[in-house]
Amino acid sequence: MDQQLVMQLLVVSFIALLATVGVYGLVALLVKLDDMGLYLVQYAQSITGLLSTILTKVGKLLIASLPKIIRLLEFVGTIAMLLVGGGMYVHNIAVVHDGLHFMPTMLASLVAGLVIGSVVLFILHHAPEIKKK
Repeated sequence: MDQQLVMQLLVVSFIALLATVGVYGLVALLVKLDDMGLYLVQYAQSITGLLSTILTKVGKLLIASLPKIIRLLEFVGTIAMLLVGGGMYVHNIAVVHDGLHFMPTMLASLVAGLVIGSVVLFILHHAPEIKKK
């Protein structure tokens, strides 16, 4: 049994390390995406021919795509946070779980996240007004 636990710890640690390196690598790539595009455009100016045209277009595409990618990640990240937060309520609070059991789990998590997030946002937004009274 101890060998199983050691193997599980090693596998989970390896996966956690791999996921961390992968996520931070992707973030580093995104942070430098416009710099890479700028480098390609500048390098393309020092050469001539078809390669120069291709590098310029690819560089400009990288520069122009970063704001769109960031907006997409903002949307996807918000949905992911609502799903994770709502999932914590759906899976750990019986009343919420029972109230939303008729929905698919992912939809129930999203609904719970939206409702609870909206309530918290409302409270935080109106707390200064309530505190004054």
